[in-house]
Amino acid sequence: MNDTDLQTRVREALERTDIMALSTIDQDGGPWTSPVQYQSDSQLSLYFASMPDARHVRNIERDARVAVAIYNMPGLPEGHLGLQIRGLTAQVPPGSKHDGWQQF
Repeated sequence: MNDTDLQTRVREALERTDIMALSTIDQDGGPWTSPVQYQSDSQLSLYFASMPDARHVRNIERDARVAVAIYNMPGLPEGHLGLQIRGLTAQVPPGSKHDGWQQF
Protein backbone atom coordinates (compact mmCIF):
# COMPACT_ATOMS: atom_id res chain seq x y z
CA MET A 1 0.00 0.00 0.00
CA ASN A 2 1.48 3.37 -0.98
CA ASP A 3 1.28 6.56 1.14
CA THR A 4 -1.68 7.95 -0.82
CA ASP A 5 -3.70 4.75 -0.32
CA LEU A 6 -2.80 4.69 3.36
CA GLN A 7 -3.86 8.31 3.87
CA THR A 8 -7.14 7.59 2.08
CA ARG A 9 -7.84 4.65 4.42
CA VAL A 10 -6.92 6.72 7.49
CA ARG A 11 -9.26 9.53 6.42
CA GLU A 12 -12.02 6.98 5.83
CA ALA A 13 -11.57 5.54 9.33
CA LEU A 14 -11.61 9.04 10.85
CA GLU A 15 -14.84 9.91 9.02
CA ARG A 16 -16.71 6.84 10.29
CA THR A 17 -16.96 8.03 13.91
CA ASP A 18 -16.13 10.96 16.17
CA ILE A 19 -15.32 8.93 19.30
CA MET A 20 -11.92 7.48 20.15
CA ALA A 21 -10.58 5.48 23.09
CA LEU A 22 -7.81 7.63 24.59
CA SER A 23 -5.25 5.88 26.78
CA THR A 24 -3.05 7.88 29.13
CA ILE A 25 -0.51 6.98 31.80
CA ASP A 26 -1.91 7.20 35.34
CA GLN A 27 0.18 8.55 38.25
CA ASP A 28 1.07 4.97 39.31
CA GLY A 29 2.36 4.21 35.78
CA GLY A 30 -0.66 2.14 34.76
CA PRO A 31 -2.97 2.78 31.80
CA TRP A 32 -6.18 4.83 31.98
CA THR A 33 -8.53 4.67 28.97
CA SER A 34 -11.43 7.02 28.31
CA PRO A 35 -13.78 7.48 25.36
CA VAL A 36 -13.54 11.07 24.07
CA GLN A 37 -14.97 13.00 21.15
CA TYR A 38 -12.42 14.02 18.54
CA GLN A 39 -11.94 16.09 15.39
CA SER A 40 -9.25 15.78 12.74
CA ASP A 41 -7.72 18.23 10.30
CA SER A 42 -6.31 17.96 6.77
CA GLN A 43 -2.85 17.05 8.15
CA LEU A 44 -4.46 14.14 10.06
CA SER A 45 -3.81 15.76 13.45
CA LEU A 46 -6.38 14.75 16.05
CA TYR A 47 -8.05 17.05 18.59
CA PHE A 48 -10.18 16.02 21.56
CA ALA A 49 -12.31 17.90 24.07
CA SER A 50 -12.49 17.09 27.76
CA MET A 51 -13.20 18.73 31.06
CA PRO A 52 -9.98 20.27 32.48
CA ASP A 53 -10.24 18.22 35.67
CA ALA A 54 -10.84 14.86 33.92
CA ARG A 55 -8.50 12.11 35.04
CA HIS A 56 -7.04 11.63 31.55
CA VAL A 57 -6.33 15.38 31.26
CA ARG A 58 -4.53 15.35 34.62
CA ASN A 59 -2.56 12.33 33.41
CA ILE A 60 -1.56 14.17 30.22
CA GLU A 61 -0.38 17.15 32.26
CA ARG A 62 2.11 14.80 33.95
CA ASP A 63 3.00 12.73 30.85
CA ALA A 64 2.08 13.76 27.29
CA ARG A 65 2.39 10.22 25.87
CA VAL A 66 -0.94 8.76 24.73
CA ALA A 67 -2.37 6.00 22.59
CA VAL A 68 -5.74 5.96 20.84
CA ALA A 69 -7.97 3.43 19.18
CA ILE A 70 -10.56 4.58 16.64
CA TYR A 71 -13.24 2.25 15.29
CA ASN A 72 -16.98 2.13 14.88
CA MET A 73 -19.42 -0.52 15.97
CA PRO A 74 -21.01 -2.24 14.28
CA GLY A 75 -18.78 -2.25 11.23
CA LEU A 76 -20.10 -0.92 7.93
CA PRO A 77 -21.07 -3.34 5.15
CA GLU A 78 -17.70 -2.52 3.52
CA GLY A 79 -15.98 -4.12 6.53
CA HIS A 80 -14.27 -3.05 9.70
CA LEU A 81 -11.70 -0.29 9.59
CA GLY A 82 -9.87 0.98 12.63
CA LEU A 83 -6.77 2.83 13.73
CA GLN A 84 -4.35 2.32 16.60
CA ILE A 85 -2.08 5.32 17.09
CA ARG A 86 0.43 6.50 19.68
CA GLY A 87 1.94 9.94 20.08
CA LEU A 88 2.20 13.08 22.19
CA THR A 89 -0.42 15.65 23.12
CA ALA A 90 -0.16 19.44 23.21
CA GLN A 91 -2.65 22.04 24.32
CA VAL A 92 -4.12 24.04 21.45
CA PRO A 93 -3.22 27.76 21.63
CA PRO A 94 -6.08 30.17 22.47
CA GLY A 95 -7.68 31.74 19.42
CA SER A 96 -6.85 28.85 17.06
CA LYS A 97 -9.47 27.01 15.03
CA HIS A 98 -9.49 24.19 17.60
CA ASP A 99 -9.42 26.47 20.67
CA GLY A 100 -10.51 24.48 23.73
CA TRP A 101 -9.45 21.14 22.24
CA GLN A 102 -6.33 19.14 23.03
CA GLN A 103 -4.09 18.22 20.08
CA PHE A 104 -2.71 14.76 19.40
